Amino acid sequence: MNSVSKIVRETSTAKTSLLWELLLISVLSMSLAFISGYRLLGYGFDYWDYVAFYDQMDNSINWNYVRFEPAYVYTVWFAKWVLRFPYELFSTIVITASLSIKFFIFRYYLKYWPLAIFSYILIIYPIHEYTQIRISLSLSFCLLALHLSFQKKLIAPIILTYIAFNFHYTSIVMIPFVMAAYFHDKSTIRKFVAFALPAISVVIYLFSFFLIDLASQFSVAADAYMRSTTYAMNNDTVNIYSVAIILPFIVLISSFILGFHKNNYKIIYIYMTATSLCVAFSFLQFPVFSHRLREIFTVGLLFIAFDRNRTPQDWIPAFFVAAYGVASIYLGIRDKLIFEY
Repeated sequence: MNSVSKIVRETSTAKTSLLWELLLISVLSMSLAFISGYRLLGYGFDYWDYVAFYDQMDNSINWNYVRFEPAYVYTVWFAKWVLRFPYELFSTIVITASLSIKFFIFRYYLKYWPLAIFSYILIIYPIHEYTQIRISLSLSFCLLALHLSFQKKLIAPIILTYIAFNFHYTSIVMIPFVMAAYFHDKSTIRKFVAFALPAISVVIYLFSFFLIDLASQFSVAADAYMRSTTYAMNNDTVNIYSVAIILPFIVLISSFILGFHKNNYKIIYIYMTATSLCVAFSFLQFPVFSHRLREIFTVGLLFIAFDRNRTPQDWIPAFFVAAYGVASIYLGIRDKLIFEY
């Protein structure tokens, strides 16, 4: 009888703890979304472009003059013309959804999920939720698709990946990982991915000019990136010695040394991190594309670093992710992503 009572008490305590955790995640997501939606940390990059697009959205959409992806355009149209929301409220709701999905997934997979959330706020929040809300929501759908692929679901991940692609076209690079997650317990697939990554990177590097030009033919956004890249090629280059490349590289190497790649689940995020570095080098001639594609994979670092670390050595990747977080905040302030009024 005592054992039954103990089980009941433990179950009740676990449910109460879960409810408090979900409440904390919800409040944190809404608070960060409010900060971003109402620009409490400054205007930053891209804010006025998003505001101008929202304000200029007509009741009838003229696709000849739209540079954003269809799903985002329809969401803006619905928010403005049906719900009659001001831009600040619209962006706050979008960012709340984006953060909630990611934070709930951290809570589901990671033992040290509060550290993952804190690191996300330092590293990714300023460049996604505070700057590029399209890609922030797109990445959330991709992570949800990954989650369902790990659960051996087939149709839902396809639908979610399609939605993600229509919020931001760069999320197309996540498709191989959504597929790999479905076969994460197959060693043959993992070996194929390991050999495919360097080969694909070489192909991208050799044909990068052709690939970018091809993308710009089909996407107004890609064409805009191409024009900004042409400017950047004459005024800026990708710094291969930046902390955004060096620190993830150290995390990647240390995770292999510690044997994290033997975990069927972690290996997907290790490959994701490896891909982010391959992309950075493959698009050296195209700084804008290099940064955008690398940034979408950065979230993989959190799944590597804050899982079930058992020994002091297992915390080495987490240490370098934390260093990356501190450096990211410094660079965000220096480059005026935040606190720019």
